Amino acid sequence: MKDLQLGTTLEQQGNLEEAVFAYRRAVKTEPKSAQAHHLLAKALTKKGYWQEAINYYHKTVELEPKLFPSCQELGKYLIKLNHQEKAINLYQKIGETLAKKNLFQDAIAIYEQAVELDLDQKWFYLYIGDIYNRQGNSLAAIDAYLKAIEIAPEFWQPHDRLLIKVQREKLAPELLERMIEPYQEVIRKRPDYLLGYSNLGDILTKLGRLDQAISCYQNASYRQNLKLKPKFIEQAWDAGKRGQEPKFVIIGSMRCGTTSLYEYLTFHPQFVPALKKEVKFFNFNFEAGKEWYLAHFPAIAEGKNYVTGEGSPDHLYYPEVASKILELFPDLKLIVMLRNPIDRSISQYYHWRKVGAEFRSLKDAIADEIELINEMAQASFDGKINRKGGSGCLLESVYIYFLEKWMSIIPKDKFLILKSEDFYQNTPATLNQVFNFIDLPNYQLKDYKTYNAGSYSDIDPEMRQLLAKCFQPHNQRLEEFLGMKFDWD
Repeated sequence: MKDLQLGTTLEQQGNLEEAVFAYRRAVKTEPKSAQAHHLLAKALTKKGYWQEAINYYHKTVELEPKLFPSCQELGKYLIKLNHQEKAINLYQKIGETLAKKNLFQDAIAIYEQAVELDLDQKWFYLYIGDIYNRQGNSLAAIDAYLKAIEIAPEFWQPHDRLLIKVQREKLAPELLERMIEPYQEVIRKRPDYLLGYSNLGDILTKLGRLDQAISCYQNASYRQNLKLKPKFIEQAWDAGKRGQEPKFVIIGSMRCGTTSLYEYLTFHPQFVPALKKEVKFFNFNFEAGKEWYLAHFPAIAEGKNYVTGEGSPDHLYYPEVASKILELFPDLKLIVMLRNPIDRSISQYYHWRKVGAEFRSLKDAIADEIELINEMAQASFDGKINRKGGSGCLLESVYIYFLEKWMSIIPKDKFLILKSEDFYQNTPATLNQVFNFIDLPNYQLKDYKTYNAGSYSDIDPEMRQLLAKCFQPHNQRLEEFLGMKFDWD
């Protein structure tokens, strides 16, 4: 610790430049010393090296979370100097580090200070909501998300968080009621913001107010297509109809390109999209009834040559959905996209991390789920995933067990199976396969932009090899069952 003592002495003597050099040496020789990082961060702050100071404060809190209050002084100082973006970066990093260490109240304190300092409040209310959500405090989480929406009505992230809570959790009626007025206000302020109508409709659905919910969906569907398909509205919208029966549903798989596929379909002049790509009727809202489901689709007049459909790619993991589809829509066509299970699993893992649904390290997630895959293969799969508290990112890539269940209920000729790699390598040809399957003429797009793509680092080659070995027997069984070659490594 000689360099630390030297740095302190030099700083007391007013020789800040040499003190910084001494602290740098201390950090290099004692990389796990929180004190060394802390003193270097403070010295860098005095020198005005803001980004470096932020990084070293971040490392300080990683090593010793109790030192987080000292970071707040840097935050206030940065704001005084009009370095708002750097202050935001500081509070984000420190709060995220504290949350990762399960120091939730400290993380909330950091985020609340950022709110008080008027630093991009919508994001910090979102982070506060995420922490309360992780703690299971739905009331506080909902209030934080609603505060973010009040500040920025078209900020989609808190809407998305609330949608997941409404759809997947059994919220008390008073919590659902709490959201109605804020959403009505969103619609008043932004009458063309479709997510406002859609989420309000879902809230009303959970409260059993189906007629009001249906009205929300129909209103939003009309507004959406007035913007996207004005010619269709003029020529073929039937105001007296609830909605058109869908021609198809994309039932799988998540992180396989389904968003891009659906977006490309919307460019076809004879395709009219559903209110939202993922209606999630058959797995989460079946009790709401057929009329509720149809309200999500455009009201296509009889005899008009238009097609509609939706894409709920998590349906593949709910084989019980197959019987419900057969009951209500026996002629419905089903599209399934399958991607190399290694790539799909990693993409899913990082997606769940991003939205706050996965907290394990990648290594731990893989270890846990390889064990569950082996259990699934050895037992008689009943169609229900036993995630045991995890996100199921690997389990949901073992496609064969889900497809066997689906195809034991619905004939194989109702399915179009697409290889994601083919879709991305030759998009026009794959898209024409889809057009042909849903009875639309071929259509060439001007551009094939990728939608909803993830961004993450490549995994370790040894880890990839481990996953390849894990998936290989299941992939082989899939190829034999479908009569298709996938050639996944």
